[in-house]
Amino acid sequence: MFREPEALRVLPHLLAADAIVVPQLFFLELANIGRTKVRKGQIGVDDARTLLSETDGWPVHVLTVPWPDAWAAALRADLTVYDASYLSIALREKRPILTLDRALMAAAGDRSLL
Repeated sequence: MFREPEALRVLPHLLAADAIVVPQLFFLELANIGRTKVRKGQIGVDDARTLLSETDGWPVHVLTVPWPDAWAAALRADLTVYDASYLSIALREKRPILTLDRALMAAAGDRSLL
């Protein structure tokens, strides 16, 4: 979304997806990335807001992850509870996981698309 170099690895998988499921914190994480890029002077406030508003049309389904599920996955896989919420959804929904986070990739095993 912020035109990162890694986007070229991720984009083909996103375009091929029939549906994308994410935990409830997903859009807050995107907004935080935008805020960080604004703070570092990498992008202007208006540009960041415009890019973030484009997510309104994304085919993303937000799923609730009960904290005990994320907590258990975090302890099992030695992840943050935030990252474990993505893993929890992938396991529960029997879906692959798309991440550039090495620890999350390792925890996801053969569910990881990268």
